[in-house]
Amino acid sequence: MVERKFPIGIQTFEKIRSEGYAYVDKTSQIYRLTHGTSIYHFLSRPRRFGKSLLISTLESYFSGRKDLFEGLVISELEQEWKSYPVLHLDLTGVNYHKSDALENTLNLALIRWKSEFEVSQFVRDVRRGDTDAFFERIDTLLSNVPYEVKLDYEVHFQNFVYLLFMLMGFYTSVEYHTAKGRVDLILKTDKYIYIMEFKRDSSAKAAMQQIKDKDYAKPFKLDGRKIVLVGANFASDMSALDGVLVEEG
Repeated sequence: MVERKFPIGIQTFEKIRSEGYAYVDKTSQIYRLTHGTSIYHFLSRPRRFGKSLLISTLESYFSGRKDLFEGLVISELEQEWKSYPVLHLDLTGVNYHKSDALENTLNLALIRWKSEFEVSQFVRDVRRGDTDAFFERIDTLLSNVPYEVKLDYEVHFQNFVYLLFMLMGFYTSVEYHTAKGRVDLILKTDKYIYIMEFKRDSSAKAAMQQIKDKDYAKPFKLDGRKIVLVGANFASDMSALDGVLVEEG
């Protein structure tokens, strides 16, 4: 008789998988959740219904921990494992009646975001097709990234821009597959489809040329919305944009 260990009280996916606890494979749902078209997801289950384990599983998935998913359904569905930045906000132990430090921190963050980045104006710039304006705001936001943070890969900039647009409520897709390749980022509004290609320590011209050579705009030509091609280059330390080219598709 095989003795099974049950993860009673354990809410960490990595611990369950690495220490041989029994796990009910629901990773096919993780795949559908992360590859669907919905922008927002609301987890409405009551306490003790597995929300913490779900979040932990998503953290392992977005961190690229392929080893933890060996033998599960998602290992057969996922064709390309990538690592994404994962932000973890833990409010454990906070006194919600006397959380002055937390309140002050959040207030300062919101004030800085509002004063330096002007979220509502950014959204308006994207919706009206003012690429010069919203990329200038992205450049300003990059200048606020602490120098200790070294994000020196093209995919880091891609993820940075993806999260930015997604948090603004726009339909955003990364690594969009076409017949000739993968587009770094697709951003859709009611009037525009932005097709974006990013380069690191290269040139905006090279990024734009790749969009044209691979005809990334072709799948969207019958859509009816205005197509905007964007080639962007950024410095290797992600401290600033180093050129942006914009053309109509």
